[in-house]
Amino acid sequence: MKIAIIGIGNVGGALAGRWKSAGHQILIGSRNPENINSDYTTLTIQDAARQADIILVATPGKAMPQVATSIGSIPGKIIIDATNSIGVSPEEKKPFEILKNVTGGDVVKAFNTTGFENMANPVYDTEYGQIAIDLFMAGGSPAAKEAVKQLAGHAGFGEVWDMGNDEKVPHVEAMAFAWINLAIMQKQGRNIALKMIRRK
Repeated sequence: MKIAIIGIGNVGGALAGRWKSAGHQILIGSRNPENINSDYTTLTIQDAARQADIILVATPGKAMPQVATSIGSIPGKIIIDATNSIGVSPEEKKPFEILKNVTGGDVVKAFNTTGFENMANPVYDTEYGQIAIDLFMAGGSPAAKEAVKQLAGHAGFGEVWDMGNDEKVPHVEAMAFAWINLAIMQKQGRNIALKMIRRK
């Protein structure tokens, strides 16, 4: 697939590398593409979004109003919202809501519940052997969520857990805040990850 990545920071960069290795074509969308030094094709945000099959938004959540406006109206296109509402006040609209309302795309919240280190390498060597960490998502489009499952597998993740429709997006964000709390605030370190297990 042709994947546009808006926000080529730690998260966007890690996933770009994983997906390129899996054979996908990566486009970088930037407000100033001429200033980006990258091995990938770099375009304006609008051009990258229109040329891609799928769009990943991996910018700070506070930047979503500007990012969504730059993407513009692209009804029905699959968009992955990998942002979190860090720094967004309770009175402000959440990034997922802004992205969906402005673009009209089929938006899925995913790739936001763990650190970029785990996206660059989602397989852990443990006392139980090698274990691929899990991904969590929410959104209203079954087709978009199926695409996320495929891309998660290509990035090396294990199980993909569907938390539900748009109203369940806050649960996915809460998992991100739980990981951030443990990894950073509680000083457990960034090499921890979430894995669901099922009793036989």
